[in-house]
Amino acid sequence: MKDKELNLPENSIQDEEVVVHANVPTLIFSGNQDEITTLEDSVQFCETRNDSKVIEFDGGHLRGIVEVGVEEYFSIIDQFIKDTDANRR
Repeated sequence: MKDKELNLPENSIQDEEVVVHANVPTLIFSGNQDEITTLEDSVQFCETRNDSKVIEFDGGHLRGIVEVGVEEYFSIIDQFIKDTDANRR
């Protein structure tokens, strides 16, 4: 994510350092055809954080739930939460 501009909505946290350096469990669905939030950026983001995971799917920006399928999408999220919770005990 080096040398990339981070654009946040007006009402969101405006401190980029908080967003970039927050170390919280993170699950990212990343399309291998996404030109906005690239798969490479998603992987790089997760490599520096504990309890973080990238789910790659075939598709573009914000298409995870469609390309993965609703049931599988939420199943992955549910399992991530369970795994993260188990790792924190």
